[in-house]
Amino acid sequence: MHNSHMDFINKVEPKQNKEGQNFMKMKKVGQNAWNTEMIIESFNSKYNEKIKDFLDDTQGNDVTEYYVVPKDMKDAAVYIKKLYDDGYGLKVLARHIGITYSVIRRLFRLLCIDIRKGQSIVTNKVIEFRKMRVSGTSNPWKDWPKNMPDLAKKLSKGVTGWYKTKNGNEIYLRSSWEYIFAKWLDSKNMSWIYEGKQYKLSNGEGYRPDFSLLNPDGSLDRIIEIKGFFKNRLYKVDLMKNDYPDIKISVISNVSHFTKNYKEDLIAWKQMQLSRNAK
Repeated sequence: MHNSHMDFINKVEPKQNKEGQNFMKMKKVGQNAWNTEMIIESFNSKYNEKIKDFLDDTQGNDVTEYYVVPKDMKDAAVYIKKLYDDGYGLKVLARHIGITYSVIRRLFRLLCIDIRKGQSIVTNKVIEFRKMRVSGTSNPWKDWPKNMPDLAKKLSKGVTGWYKTKNGNEIYLRSSWEYIFAKWLDSKNMSWIYEGKQYKLSNGEGYRPDFSLLNPDGSLDRIIEIKGFFKNRLYKVDLMKNDYPDIKISVISNVSHFTKNYKEDLIAWKQMQLSRNAK
């Protein structure tokens, strides 16, 4: 194993924080597909302050069999019940009043309004709203590769396919990032195995690293984990470090260091798979 190449891998490996977790700053990419809120266009907020004062005054009170809704709250109770009977849910009403979900459940008890249960929770109005927010231009994921280029770029690494190594062996790689790293290893004449040995972890799960880099005598030098947008397996890396402290582990979260032109390599990888599938 060439020390200069390993030094390079060490240099680009993300630093660890004190707890040993991979520390990196993340920015929110794209848009939550469920962030569209139901609006009650005709909602009358004249009862909001009255409701909040009532909730403050009745803090800690419970409803008994002799409980009666106060006279000055009956108009508000009738109004809220009408909206609820029209099909609006607790969360929608809570948001319009300016209280939390748990508080509105207490409000319904104090106003003696029965809360829907079981299948009746999902009303026709809720079903109509759910259809509306995921159809046409209302759906924030419509044409997402065009409207969310940053997310599309991050997910573009997920192209799987076959790669022929310098030794003529064909291996099935799970992403373009793995292709770029494998091609870099071959360009440096490094010996490596893809998804070779599986290690037993202390939590009972198995862990099979992406790459195992070998010394000239065939012994293991270190294992490499390629991690990009999705990092769901990083907890296994942390367990691996604790369970097998003698094994060197490197996590690669940015393969741009291993290519002269990332875009060209990505296009080449996709074309390689398209031409293979066309045969």
